[in-house]
Amino acid sequence: MTTPAVPPSSRGKYCPYCGTRIVHACEYCPECRRTFLEPPVGSAAPHPVKTYEPDNRKPWIAALLSLIGLGLGQFFNGETAKGILIFILAIAAFIMGGPLLSVDPILLVTGIWVIAVFDAFMSSKKINRLEKPFYKKSVLFWPEVGLIACIAGIIVFAAVFPVVTAHGVTLTAGALAETKYPEYSLPLYDTALSLSPQDTGILMQKMAVMQGLGMSEEVQSNLDQVMAANPNETAPIIMTGDLLFTKGDYEQSVSYYKKALAINSEDAQIWIKKGDAHLAIAIADMKKIRSQYRTLSYYDDNSTNASVYSMDAFRTTESYQEAVKAYNHAIRIDPFTSVEISGRILASTQVLLDTYQGILEDVGTANSTAG
Repeated sequence: MTTPAVPPSSRGKYCPYCGTRIVHACEYCPECRRTFLEPPVGSAAPHPVKTYEPDNRKPWIAALLSLIGLGLGQFFNGETAKGILIFILAIAAFIMGGPLLSVDPILLVTGIWVIAVFDAFMSSKKINRLEKPFYKKSVLFWPEVGLIACIAGIIVFAAVFPVVTAHGVTLTAGALAETKYPEYSLPLYDTALSLSPQDTGILMQKMAVMQGLGMSEEVQSNLDQVMAANPNETAPIIMTGDLLFTKGDYEQSVSYYKKALAINSEDAQIWIKKGDAHLAIAIADMKKIRSQYRTLSYYDDNSTNASVYSMDAFRTTESYQEAVKAYNHAIRIDPFTSVEISGRILASTQVLLDTYQGILEDVGTANSTAG
């Protein structure tokens, strides 16, 4: 048994075996790497000697792990609390950094990440110099390694099978678009398009979400580019017609539906959209006729207004007939659409009849007033 080089009373400041000054709170010596323990109470036996063999940390491995995963180097060094603290600081910087400090949150998170890498490197060196204790890796080390491995696997899979990954991301985006927060699906659609930029179907789904969010100008700009690049694709043409229909430009929407039918005349849904546009034109013209009837009584010379009325009445009948023709085409292609179409015709016919009734009432009112 080795005799202590320094009296036991001075232990806590100096190693009792080699006299090396102890600058940390651990019960081992960084010089002779021996552990010194308290002797039994009432015993004059010398301090027991036990060689301390630390689990050396490689500083560059700790730094690399911290670079790969935020806080991973700290978990490698067994510093669980410090690793969690780094996570909390990074999340807080990302969420509140911009509004509170007027600094790009990405820069703040990057700064915290760099500090974490440096700290992991220096902590490993201190552990190897026995300046701080090391017991074992943190319990959070392997879960984070597993998470990073999953992310890396997804990235590799996306690189090898980009089209398959794009459709998977699109499914996720579509599900998110059906929630109360459809705007959060747009970045996912952008990711899918970056994986499969030529997939018009993904772009059309994104445009549909944008249209629902009221981004009409952006949608129209994108649709023009798609139609220029893919003139034989019916999807962007149909969506352009739908966009014009929503804006109330029914005649222009009819022209786009005709373009789509010139490419694919066997799509019943396009014929239904064309019929809807013609019905909308008929209803709009009928409302215009009623407005013109109301103004007739204010003119002495009604010849001009009467001619306009006659033209609009003809247009109303013609548009209604075109709608019925389009619906008949759709039923011929897909007989199951007849129920849907019947409901449309009944509703629009009721609107037209109500407008006609309104015209008659206006004329009667005007005649009674004149009498």
